[in-house]
Amino acid sequence: MFDACGEPIHFGLSRTSDATEEWCSLAHAKAWLKVDDASDDELVHALIDSTRNKLETDTRRGLVSQSWAYTLDRCPANRAPILFPVNPVLSVTSVTSYDVANASTTVATSVYRLDSSSVPARLVLKDGQDWPTSLRPENGIEIVFVAGYGTGSESVPKELAQAGRLLMAHWYVNREAVAIGNGLTSIDVPMAYEALIAPHKVPWL
Repeated sequence: MFDACGEPIHFGLSRTSDATEEWCSLAHAKAWLKVDDASDDELVHALIDSTRNKLETDTRRGLVSQSWAYTLDRCPANRAPILFPVNPVLSVTSVTSYDVANASTTVATSVYRLDSSSVPARLVLKDGQDWPTSLRPENGIEIVFVAGYGTGSESVPKELAQAGRLLMAHWYVNREAVAIGNGLTSIDVPMAYEALIAPHKVPWL
């Protein structure tokens, strides 16, 4: 992330609570993969999870609701907004500042507002407010937030769900890192995957 003057701000990101529901149910995945019995259920579960991680990494979006802790060494200068590294942002749980003595202070919600319509989403100062100062040198600000499209598979955009199904089927059929096709040439993940996720990619901070 960079501040308004173009100076980098070091940040950290960790998922504190994973999704309680997947982007695709086991039954739906098995129907797509044409799996009729339970012998591959463990593998299909793993593919659902791995596909979500791949989609979320490639797009910088959370498919289903999940909680994150986002730390920054300092706040942006000139009252610039704080940009979120995972989108869409559903809510901000808390903003906490830490001073040089490691004492924590909860930043009041009267200081900021969430702009979830922007891509990436932003934490914006309200009129007359300023970001905390006199922070410790590292991880001076911690933002806990919830990202994702919701708690059900029906909330995931259709293009991302279709890209996930294509990738899941590709991995189900090709169980090695590189598949070898006719003429001993390697086969990449189908281009349709990239085409489907391209409109949903969030630019890097």
